[in-house]
Amino acid sequence: RGESRSFTSSEGIVHADIMFGGSFLQSPGNYTRTLLALGPGLSPPAVSCNSSFTFCPAAEVEVSAANLLGQRGTVRAVEFFNERVMYGGTFRSDSRQTSYLVFWDGVRHFPVGGGLDGPVYSLCKYKSGIVVGGAFTRSFRQQASVNDGLQSGGLAFWNGTSWSLLGGKAVYGVVICSVASGGNLYVGGRFNSIGDESMQNIAVFDGMAWSALGAGLQAAEVNDMSFSSEVGLVVVGTIYRSGETALSNVVRWDFSAGKWQSLGEFDKTVRAVVTVGNTIYVGGDFQRAGSLKILSMAKAVIQGGVLSAWKELAAAVQGNVHSMLYSEGFLYVGGDLQSVTDGEGTKRVHGLMRRRMDGRELVDTIWQPLRGAENFGSASVSSMRRVE
Repeated sequence: RGESRSFTSSEGIVHADIMFGGSFLQSPGNYTRTLLALGPGLSPPAVSCNSSFTFCPAAEVEVSAANLLGQRGTVRAVEFFNERVMYGGTFRSDSRQTSYLVFWDGVRHFPVGGGLDGPVYSLCKYKSGIVVGGAFTRSFRQQASVNDGLQSGGLAFWNGTSWSLLGGKAVYGVVICSVASGGNLYVGGRFNSIGDESMQNIAVFDGMAWSALGAGLQAAEVNDMSFSSEVGLVVVGTIYRSGETALSNVVRWDFSAGKWQSLGEFDKTVRAVVTVGNTIYVGGDFQRAGSLKILSMAKAVIQGGVLSAWKELAAAVQGNVHSMLYSEGFLYVGGDLQSVTDGEGTKRVHGLMRRRMDGRELVDTIWQPLRGAENFGSASVSSMRRVE
């Protein structure tokens, strides 16, 4: 499952399909530390591991965790770029250059330029580089002084050697999520303008210039977004309106009509979305979708622009969903999850579980905990990314 994708280090090769980021509470002490996990399809390094900073996967488990910098904080975003893992979040180290965003080769950490001055929430491959979004205001050149950073706002583009602004404009606010499709980059978060143009919480960059999507989104949170050719752009969060149009916490941009479409009512915030063909999967803190009791996870199908009723994905879920991913025949779900109840009964899941799919359809009702996740301690999985 992982033979075709790998990243290398000076001490060997680790094969993995997926990277997971988050945090866990380590006993004794009960303090939050950064977590990066890899799996499935792991193979151990070529030589034995003898460093606390070296990733040492166990071949008999499906997912293994590395407590990376030993710092307090959370990994909120992961990506694979130039044969290294790039990960970002709220963690901090003794150096600004390795706080919030770093490269990791399986053994050592490397700064990304001169670092950033605030947390990172999203990483997205775009063209020949990585788009970094977060709550920072400056991105620094190598060993630049604190007064010599690029005034980037909450979005910056890393091309492998330096930072720049997309379209030459800064985002004035926080970028929480992003997705690329073709030559377009969509970003969402908490911002009111990009450069001197008004754009409320969501925008699109076409490779040359930024544009608003309708009247934007009035929202307390824009948490995640997903794009597929059959569904289009779906955005989730705590969303109220677009201009004079009332919306819900799951919305879709109607490209033909040029407006936002509400996709059902959810009683609490929606944190994650993934689209597979014409099916939409969402996760979050919610307990109801419309008049139906649906706990933390739901799915619906769009056919001819019409949405089917939302359906539950499990009889019961203890905990909230923060991230979702479809990869090679499985739907992966992460969060501060403790247990799930399915056709086999109630089982512990330790922040991470998956369900088998056949093409676009879920095969059965069975959720699978990933072997090895029980070693995370009290885990919360915030992000997932395929290694490609």
